Amino acid sequence: MAFGLAGNIIQFVDFTSKLFLATQRLYVSKSGTKAEHLELESLTQNIKELAERAKPHSLSDTWNISTHEKTLADLGNQCIEVSNELLSVLESLKVKGKSGNRS
Repeated sequence: MAFGLAGNIIQFVDFTSKLFLATQRLYVSKSGTKAEHLELESLTQNIKELAERAKPHSLSDTWNISTHEKTLADLGNQCIEVSNELLSVLESLKVKGKSGNRS
């Protein structure tokens, strides 16, 4: 029983130290976010921009498009919506530091 308790304490200390180090890295990060989040944000921004460029530019453009082109336009709109949601979530994950605006 004592060995089990000691094992649990060691696991708890290990977990806590890893959590502390991760939090500290986020805090000292200039961007206030993890590198993985920055990469995901960049990829999402690129996908959103590609989808926006692929959209028909005016209402008259939408009258003469095929079913396949309409499907692609709808898919592009869905990409933009999902990109906006993901970018919003990533923004909410950023750590706000003492210096005010860290984004």
